[in-house]
Amino acid sequence: MGVSDDKRRVTLKARLREVEPGVFSAEYPGEMNSDDPGPETFPHAHIGTDPSGVKAWVEEMASGLGYDGVVWESVEGQ
Repeated sequence: MGVSDDKRRVTLKARLREVEPGVFSAEYPGEMNSDDPGPETFPHAHIGTDPSGVKAWVEEMASGLGYDGVVWESVEGQ
């Protein structure tokens, strides 16, 4: 038997922004189910000096937690 066709794909929503010159922060929800977050949800972040390295870290972390991928949302004003 194969994987059920009704298996829901889950993506992590994240934002990358420059918080100071040369310092980048990727922010993402702290709840596994970001489509239906509970009251215990709080933001998480990963900070680094290389934006591509920060994104790669978040994408690898998300994959390890069982997410199908990361959707990078744009940040207004950047």
